[in-house]
Amino acid sequence: MTTQHLPDHDTTTTSGTDAGTDRTEQRGTGRVVAVVGDPTTAAQAHRYAALIHDLAGLPSQVILLDQNQRLDQPEHVPLPAEAGAVVLTGARTADTLHLGDPADPTPVLAERDIAAIAVTAALLTSLPRRGRAPRASRVVIAGADTLPMLCRLLVAAGIGDITTWKHQDAVAFPLRRVAEGVDAVIDLLGVWPTHEHTTADLGEPAVIAPDAERDPLLALPGLVRAIIQAPDAARTIALDVEVHLACALALVMATPSHQQLPQVPNRDLADRVADAATQALDARVPHPRTSRSGRSAR
Repeated sequence: MTTQHLPDHDTTTTSGTDAGTDRTEQRGTGRVVAVVGDPTTAAQAHRYAALIHDLAGLPSQVILLDQNQRLDQPEHVPLPAEAGAVVLTGARTADTLHLGDPADPTPVLAERDIAAIAVTAALLTSLPRRGRAPRASRVVIAGADTLPMLCRLLVAAGIGDITTWKHQDAVAFPLRRVAEGVDAVIDLLGVWPTHEHTTADLGEPAVIAPDAERDPLLALPGLVRAIIQAPDAARTIALDVEVHLACALALVMATPSHQQLPQVPNRDLADRVADAATQALDARVPHPRTSRSGRSAR
């Protein structure tokens, strides 16, 4: 396993994309984001770390696991003492790794969960254009097991009818038949044949086809910033579905009317997502009651 610091990620200097931003204030927590990958996802890990640095204003540290480490063989990954969040690239999840000190767990964001935020947002921008409210909508997910959080996010978003489909169902239940009369197909397997020709005028469902290169990047910087800057009580629930849904709704609000999602991550989008995630975290943390005098009630 190797650990790599990205150039300038441990300093408080500004970059060209964030001129005029006070990075010292943003990094006041002293916490670092650890981005975990392996040789097959090294370029991706460095890209994520650079994005977190540039748009969230946070120091990042890339940790690459040994090339021969298998997903089904958990490995202990020592984290830097100042790690405030962990981002896992590729197919790795927190269940496949022992991260840091078990007595003091660090919030872990898996790439596929961050991607699920964008897919949820794409669905929520597509349904209104077809005159469908979430609770009145029928949605089919092809390959739901590739984004395990997605179904929970769609339920939290109020989607009324969700059907899951996988390759093994194709013989008895062809996807086209399962999707008859539905409002949207979320194609996580790349099996829907007419992505480019699907239109509401033809009575076809809206098709959500994730962009693996873009989608995880949209919510990542803002969500990580919210987690890093949250008080300890909030950070323990940072992976709550409601927090992820708040990020998805922020993406919806930032999406132009003719698109399913914002085209690229940027500083404004990171700010929107960070604000939404921070509010969701704050709403889910119990606060002591205060009297009118401003003193804590006992």
